[in-house]
Amino acid sequence: DLARLGAFCIGLGLSNQHTLIFYAFPLVLCILYTGRARLFNPSTFLSLVMCGLLGLTPYIYLPIAGREAAFGAWGEMDTVDGFLTHFLRKEYGTFRLYSGNENSQMGDQLWQALYLYVQNLTFESTLYVGAALVVLGVLRS
Repeated sequence: DLARLGAFCIGLGLSNQHTLIFYAFPLVLCILYTGRARLFNPSTFLSLVMCGLLGLTPYIYLPIAGREAAFGAWGEMDTVDGFLTHFLRKEYGTFRLYSGNENSQMGDQLWQALYLYVQNLTFESTLYVGAALVVLGVLRS
């Protein structure tokens, strides 16, 4: 079932990047609203929740892997405090979207990041074809 696969993928994505919640939450609300007649059945809803939780299972592996101090490991995963530090991303701030210079204004950071993104996208990543496609798209719209 596509809904169960989606719930699993969202759970798996959340185990990698917490900010996915900003995309996934509205999407889940929309899907639950449009499929409310079928998805709000208690057994179906429970299976969706279970699939989402199954996607979070990489977190089960962290304390197991934390027992072996691997080179380049991120913190002490075998302790509750170390696990929560990693899970909540305390080193760089929970739900922090941009890790730029703390002393500059947020607007300056945003414009600098957007400029670098557009520069990379239009020139480096697309081998200069991207810039031509952007101009063509603007002219045709």
